[in-house]
Amino acid sequence: MYARRTARAVRQMVVNHGWAAAMRTAGDRLRQRLRRASSQPSDPTTWLPTAEHAFDRQYGVDTSGLVWGVDLKTGSPSDPWNTAYYGIGPSVFHHVMAQVPASLQRTATFIDLGCGKGRAVLLASEYPFAQVTGVEIAPQLHRIAVENVARYTAARMAEERGHLARTDLAPMRVLLEDAANYRFPSGPLVVYLYHPFCRPVLEKVLRNLGRSLAEEPRDAAVIYINHELRDALDRAPYLQQAWSATVEMDVSDRLADRIGSSMEDCALYLTRQQN
Repeated sequence: MYARRTARAVRQMVVNHGWAAAMRTAGDRLRQRLRRASSQPSDPTTWLPTAEHAFDRQYGVDTSGLVWGVDLKTGSPSDPWNTAYYGIGPSVFHHVMAQVPASLQRTATFIDLGCGKGRAVLLASEYPFAQVTGVEIAPQLHRIAVENVARYTAARMAEERGHLARTDLAPMRVLLEDAANYRFPSGPLVVYLYHPFCRPVLEKVLRNLGRSLAEEPRDAAVIYINHELRDALDRAPYLQQAWSATVEMDVSDRLADRIGSSMEDCALYLTRQQN
């Protein structure tokens, strides 16, 4: 299994960056991981990994763990370019969402392409979006995400009945669909990408988004986390980077980490008419 994952990772890196750039990227990743590992908290009580994130325990959902793309076979031509499912740290997600214009948070459809088990979908429902949509190609992850939406909604309603919190969740849905073929809905958009796929699929997604915005000019934002292929977004003529930062995870996110890093590289792009 390790050999298959390694071979797949090498192929994806070459497709994403070319041979020479792939070798440089591999070296950069190793140096980055070593540097970030050295910055982990020295107190072992804050760096003891857990099987599931505290978010899952609180709401009775299953969004934790790392699922490799090589284990998600669907028969689609996009299969070789899936990366992996790994739930975004809630602290990172909320930090990034603070950068999204309030007007988009109030009016847009939030779309998580490659949503996996749906953690970002659940987190986005806490914002006043018109709709929150997850798009997932793998049936086994789609099934879990659908169950998570139901469980999360029930848990939040129970909190409200217990007067612990108000439940003003945005409506959620999860589609079983290849992101490369997804047709964007009308109205303002917030498109969320947690590096879910490699360059061949990402470029199709960006072409589809550009076509949709040309047919119906409107405000949109693209959130890209773990932005390995940000050059593809930089070249999109309809997008302009509005914000970029390396965001530190909080303790609960670090405890559930499976990647070996306490930070996420994040970027926000807006359609050019918004800048």
